[in-house]
Order: sequence, then C-alpha cells, then structure tokens
Amino acid sequence: MVEKSDKAKSRHGVTGQVRITDFLIRLLRGDKIKVADAVSQYDVTIRTVQRDADIIRNILAENRMNLELKHDFKFKDYRLIKGDDWSYEEVLALLKIVIGSRSLSKDRVAQIKAHLLGLLSEEQQSTAKRLIADTWAKYNPVNNDAEVLSRLREFSEYVDNSTMIRFNYHHSVKHNGQFETVDQVGIPLGIYFAEFYFYVVMYIEDRDESQIFRLDRFDEVHRLRSS
Repeated sequence: MVEKSDKAKSRHGVTGQVRITDFLIRLLRGDKIKVADAVSQYDVTIRTVQRDADIIRNILAENRMNLELKHDFKFKDYRLIKGDDWSYEEVLALLKIVIGSRSLSKDRVAQIKAHLLGLLSEEQQSTAKRLIADTWAKYNPVNNDAEVLSRLREFSEYVDNSTMIRFNYHHSVKHNGQFETVDQVGIPLGIYFAEFYFYVVMYIEDRDESQIFRLDRFDEVHRLRSS
C-alpha cells in the first residue's frame, strides 16, 4: 500500500498538521479514537495513523504533560490516560482493603468505591465489580460515624503542626448508665489504624505522658496553639 504524504491534502482537504491537531484535541477531550475510524475519516493508511500517534506521544513528552497515549490492541483504539494512573491490581487491592476494614459508613465507602473504580477502564470496572460484589452486598460497618474522614483530616493537620488542643472525649465505660466524658488538653503525635478503628496518640501535658484515644470518640475539639 502506498503511503500518503502528511504534507499532502487528503480528498477531504485535511493536511497532516491539521489532522494531528484534530486527533490530539479529540483525545484531550476524552474521546477514544478507533484506528479504522481515523483511517476512514482522514483518508490515510493505518501506518499514517500510527505515525501520527508517535508524533502526539512526542508532543506530550516534550511538554511534560502527565498524559500517556495508549493503543488498546483489544479494542483497536487510541486513548489518553494519566501518567500516574493506578494499575488494576492496585485499585482492586485497595477496594478489598477499604471494604474489608468495615471502618467507615456504607455511604462513605460507596463514594470511595466509585472514585477507585473510576480509575479503571470500563472492562476492568466490570471485572472488579464482580469480584467485590459479594463482600460489598454483605458490608456491615462497625462504625456509622459519617464524620470519621473529616476528623482524620483535622487531626492530621494537628499532628503535622504539633497543635495543642483542648478536647472533650467519651470513653467506652459507663457510669450511672452514661458514658464517662473527660475534658483534657494535649498534642496529637500520630494516627494509626487497627482493628476497625482509627486511633490518635496524644501527649497529655498535665500528666507528662502519651495516651491513645479512639478518633470517633472525640466530641468537641478546640485548637489552642501550634508549636
């Protein structure tokens, strides 16, 4: 098959430069371009489409764009993906961990699940959904506190800035039918996750010691000062 010159116009009046620009714009807006459609639309050979794709890859690299032009051989199309996209295995592992932890409300996990699945192709999404369907259907959180993630962010900032706080905290022990509540001052030192819950390691100033508190049991929290 004889190659058509990129500099020559096709029967549709499209030059090589215009064709590549159109190709790139369509990719940037999220289109998936079938090789056969490109051959037909631009009146070029498959080899020319491949060469155009190589030029676009060079453009992306030279401009340090965090994008990668992928040729999907199964679907025979070109598409742009983010350079830091996670692999299918990584997303599936995170889905299993998040659902298996049972540490967040079902609504919150549903949001996280949707975000993670959105990192995958449609085919991979279908496979991942089948693999988590059973555990997701049986998901029963140990904690329905919808504010856990916002508290996690709040306390992460306290830890990062060595912020002293005054806080009201309720223990699991009941006295006279009510949970024991304490008012203390301390500095959050770290956060970790274990056995369904997030925990905060706090330095309690008046006792000059570190104690561990469960994140979902903090009630009122007031910032005092940062170190």
